[in-house]
Amino acid sequence: MRWCKLSSFSAIQYVWENTEEKLDTVLTELVQKLQAAIQLQEEEGDLMDDVANPAGALENNAAEPEEGPENHLAGAENNQAELQDDQEDDDEIMEDPEDDDELMEDLSDGGSDGSAEGSVASAPPEEFVLRPRVTELMRLAVPLVKICGVFFFRLWDNPTSKPPFTFSERMHSYDLIWFSSHSGVVGDSVHEICKVLYRIHAADGFDADVEDELDNLNMLINHLRASLDGCIALIGFHLVPSASVPPSEHIYRNYFYATRSEIRVAMDDFSDAVELLIRDAPQVD
Repeated sequence: MRWCKLSSFSAIQYVWENTEEKLDTVLTELVQKLQAAIQLQEEEGDLMDDVANPAGALENNAAEPEEGPENHLAGAENNQAELQDDQEDDDEIMEDPEDDDELMEDLSDGGSDGSAEGSVASAPPEEFVLRPRVTELMRLAVPLVKICGVFFFRLWDNPTSKPPFTFSERMHSYDLIWFSSHSGVVGDSVHEICKVLYRIHAADGFDADVEDELDNLNMLINHLRASLDGCIALIGFHLVPSASVPPSEHIYRNYFYATRSEIRVAMDDFSDAVELLIRDAPQVD
């Protein structure tokens, strides 16, 4: 039997390195997907504006060639004839004011049957639109992925920075195995969360498949939160300063207090937005 001569801190370095590199790749892809989603949302918004205001869309097109003077004269004659016809129609309407009274009664009652079908008071409920909500979730996922990457970068003995701490030699092998396993869970959970967001964003609308994806998203969030909390707790329990650090310096507070708070804020913001989307989503038959 051969014993590993590496310390607990050194033995787990490759796991942190792989997790940090994976999170960096996930972040790059997420930013690209988010930019594409924002561009698509802007294009769909412009299209909806054109549908709602076709006159404005026509004004944005190229100007029509200017008509010649002979066309202006012909148009003026036609306009004069139309005005005369309109005046005759107006005279006929004014001759029978009872029709106007009946029309006003119909409008005030919401229709001849007394219903409120034509009333402005009964506005339809706001339609649930899935894709912009998922785009917002992708935006909230960016700081979460980024701060998770920062967390593992600070643990990793990388070429640009050497952490001024190590793990206590009294760290139990069970804790080391748990830390190694759940460091990988963090990277995998973040990656799966992003993939779920991409699939939901690509859906045509809210259906049973999207509902299942949201349930899966909630499960992944819980796994990620539990793994992050456990890793942070183990660091606080087993971390010891390296020999080169002055005894007065509080390594855990200086290196991980702010990161721990940022992780929790990013986690809560993302989780709350997911819960809000689930609450607002329509019921699936």
